[in-house]
Amino acid sequence: MIKKLLVFLVLFSSEAIFSASSKLSIDQLIEIAQDKGVVIYRNDHLHFKGFTGQGRVEIFSIIGNKIFENEVLNFSQFQLNILLKKGNMYIVRIIIQDQAKTFKIVAS
Repeated sequence: MIKKLLVFLVLFSSEAIFSASSKLSIDQLIEIAQDKGVVIYRNDHLHFKGFTGQGRVEIFSIIGNKIFENEVLNFSQFQLNILLKKGNMYIVRIIIQDQAKTFKIVAS
């Protein structure tokens, strides 16, 4: 009897946890939408696709030296003109609403 009661309580509590996690807030929906963002470096321009809102962009060398930092008012209309040494790898960090997304790019 006690085992059956414990199994019931475990199953009931796990179902409550899963049903609560299926309801997403607006902030979570924005985060999911921005999860599909990409960063492209082409013709000495850094292009940001799939991001919206205000935030910050940071660029680091592969060994961690900060090369560039800039506040961005609107990522949906933003591209950055920056000269990166061809053939080198860089880390681009985008921060929007205290959520950071990191990309590795190779300048070509």
